[in-house]
Amino acid sequence: MTGIMKKKFIAYTILLSMGTSISRLFVFLYRTILAQTLTLEEYGKIALLISIFSSIGVIAHIDIATVMSKYAAEWKVKKKEQLCRLYTGGLIAVIPTSIITSIVFTGILHYYGFESIRLAFLFLLAFISFSIFRQSNGFIRGFEKIHRNAIYSSLIGFTRFFILLILFYVLGIKTVMAGLYAFILSNIIPAFFTIRYSLTLIPKFKFEVKKSILKKIYHFSFFLVIMDLAYVSIPLIPRVLLSFDSMENVALFDMSLLIYSMFLMVLSNIPAALIPLVSKNSEKKSFRIKLAEFGLISIVFLIFFYILFFFGVDKFFIILLLGEKYIPSLFFFHILFLAIPFHAYLVIVSGILQGLGKADEMVKINVLGIGVALIAYRIGMDYKLVGLSAAYVAIMIVLSYFAHRTLIKVNKTSRQQQVIQSI
Repeated sequence: MTGIMKKKFIAYTILLSMGTSISRLFVFLYRTILAQTLTLEEYGKIALLISIFSSIGVIAHIDIATVMSKYAAEWKVKKKEQLCRLYTGGLIAVIPTSIITSIVFTGILHYYGFESIRLAFLFLLAFISFSIFRQSNGFIRGFEKIHRNAIYSSLIGFTRFFILLILFYVLGIKTVMAGLYAFILSNIIPAFFTIRYSLTLIPKFKFEVKKSILKKIYHFSFFLVIMDLAYVSIPLIPRVLLSFDSMENVALFDMSLLIYSMFLMVLSNIPAALIPLVSKNSEKKSFRIKLAEFGLISIVFLIFFYILFFFGVDKFFIILLLGEKYIPSLFFFHILFLAIPFHAYLVIVSGILQGLGKADEMVKINVLGIGVALIAYRIGMDYKLVGLSAAYVAIMIVLSYFAHRTLIKVNKTSRQQQVIQSI
């Protein structure tokens, strides 16, 4: 990686992490208020529904952000005239998938006792608006407007927290439904801002759809959707399994995963920063990703932060923010944390492969991960929360191993092609 690109990569990751960190902080505060106010069973139910929404939401937004980021980065110089068609194609692509997903989710709501037609309609709006938000934000990221991307990313968490404050403490509506309404509205409002700014990046915007571009979007998204569905299923499966036993166990496991996710704020943005950089420079022979360098720095930082968190403040932190009923979550979080180094490596390799247009390779890894997950969770479910937490760690270890093997294979193939071209 050249000096300029290394600086860009680090700057992009920091900016995206700032936006995500702010958003996740507000999401954490949103979850904190829910956890303090609702019973374990009520919190477990809303946590499960949000997890299912986020998981099947992959079908709605078809990982359009990655598609927009990749093609906008490539076309903003070479094919400026196609940018308008790319953007409108992305908008059109997510509408039918969002409608289909909302129909499926309506059935899930019915299963868990939420039979309101109004709620189902609001979730339809949430799926559509969230998909458009991701589409527009990915388009903005392709133009390397990372500061804007970070600002808009932070809006979701802030909006969710702010609306819940109004519903719970101003209007006095402290129910599961109020928590769901705050979640839904937080997906609708930020979409407006991303659309508005995206249109300023397109000279002489005109709503025009080209079938070849729409086909290209769906073709590239197909592999991403399979990959993402496999990936999001890994934390969803144990929640669903626990829901058959007790919603209280869902609440405890969800909280341990929520704390775990706070440590992934930096790492989760590495693929987003890598994709446009790798995509734009994939043909340059001098381009090399120093994977270990940035990965190890990230891991050392996380371990250091964890040590500070572990010695003396973890229990106090849980009691202060969540209440004593969530203290058992700490033990499961300590088990989950063992997966951090492997999870870190996995997300870095994912960003590189997607940027190189090798999303199909990540599909293979994640589909394999589903098979590993089913076996691991089947063994772990006999030991309930402890077993499922340990199974999650085992899955990350296996996935990172196969990701490493895949990266070596791709690099070897790339070098062979360069030698042939030079001849």
